[in-house]
Amino acid sequence: MGDHERISNFYQCVLCNKLLKSSTSLQYHLRAHLGERPFPCSFCGKSFINQGDQFNHIRRHIKEKPYCCSMCSSVFSCSGSLNVHLREVHGPTKRPRKTECPICKKLFLSKGALNVHLRVHTGEKPFSCSVCGSAFSQKAGLERHSLLHSGKRSFKCLQCTKTFYRSDSLKKHVLGVHAKERRHSCDFCGKTFLTDFTCKTHMLIHLNELPWKCEICGRRFRQQGTWQSHMDMHKNVKKHKCAHCTKSFTTSSGLREHYLRMHATPNERPYTCLFCEKKLVNLKYLDEHIRNHTNEHPYFCHICFKECKISKTLIYHMKTHNN
Repeated sequence: MGDHERISNFYQCVLCNKLLKSSTSLQYHLRAHLGERPFPCSFCGKSFINQGDQFNHIRRHIKEKPYCCSMCSSVFSCSGSLNVHLREVHGPTKRPRKTECPICKKLFLSKGALNVHLRVHTGEKPFSCSVCGSAFSQKAGLERHSLLHSGKRSFKCLQCTKTFYRSDSLKKHVLGVHAKERRHSCDFCGKTFLTDFTCKTHMLIHLNELPWKCEICGRRFRQQGTWQSHMDMHKNVKKHKCAHCTKSFTTSSGLREHYLRMHATPNERPYTCLFCEKKLVNLKYLDEHIRNHTNEHPYFCHICFKECKISKTLIYHMKTHNN
């Protein structure tokens, strides 16, 4: 398996020895190590490891909630939130069976979701535009269409200054204009990159080359910069100093996170908590903060099933198993 060993029916990551069930899961897992998030949100710029997480996030912006609880009237933007609701509100023993589409046999968690899906087969479009009469099968489609009449260009390209009325127009722009700029291609998998450096760094994954070794713990790295940051953590070298207080940090990312959480100005905090009206700098921090009110724990350990509110807590917890 190249730089990753296949053990029985599992794929093992050589960086942390975690076992994954499929090559796709291994690919997503590797992106977490490398910091690759190739799927950005066109609304706020937040990026994601896979397209499924990107779609779930975008639904929050357009207020689309296709996952319906079959035991009450609650609706959710992603299946994970529905599962948490089913477990905490209705109990694990009362979880409903999946409902099958009689036409294509696709399974759905609720009758409400099935009814929305059936419109694909029946051609039903109950949501119509009051301005031009265009009809849509889902309310979210009508809301996106209404942006054309409002004159508001909500979809911004993160690689240039262009803005668009619709997400599909933005997608066509990115694929037609910026995708052609990615001229550096990986010799192994064909993936393309904007620069020769990022392409060669990616190719090290296939070659299993980790030239930079930590003499303290033995961990190896593909890039000198990553290795140096790791060594600074061992030596507790905190050369990144905060200009607003006396704190200092081993990495620039740690300093940046500290600034956003502690010193960001009101203009840098556009997101407001609906529970306590606290203002946050981005959707990630808002999501983490809201979990203090809802007590939601979306991250769990696959070894002992401990639940965590934020991913960083889970990462620290997993190290206790590695030790």
